[in-house]
Amino acid sequence: MYLGNFIKKLDKKYHKIFFSGIAFNSTLVKKDYIFFAIKGNKFDGNNFIQDAIQKGAKIIVSKKEINFQNKNVIYLKNKNPRKLLAELSYKFIKRNVKKLIAVTGTNGK
Repeated sequence: MYLGNFIKKLDKKYHKIFFSGIAFNSTLVKKDYIFFAIKGNKFDGNNFIQDAIQKGAKIIVSKKEINFQNKNVIYLKNKNPRKLLAELSYKFIKRNVKKLIAVTGTNGK
C-alpha cells in the first residue's frame, strides 16, 4: 500500500512510499509498518520510537519534532496523530477486510 493513497495533504515526495501495516504499540510493529507515537495518560509513545524502528517501522508519525539519525526512516509531524491514526485505520480496514462478523448482545456468548 502506498502512503499517498491513505493520507491527504501529503508532500508529493512521500506519495509512493510503501507500507505494510500500522501500529501504535511498538511491540506490534513489523517490517515496513507505520508507527504512531501517541502520548497517553500513562505512557508516551514517543519514548518507544527507537523500539519501533528496531522492529522494522519505516514511517513514524508524531506530534513532537524529532530529529532522526536513520535516513531509512521517514518522520511525519502531525498536529493530531490520534485522529490521523483513526482515519488511516478506517481506510486500511475498509480496503483489506473482505468479511466482518460481529456478535452482539450481553448473554449467551
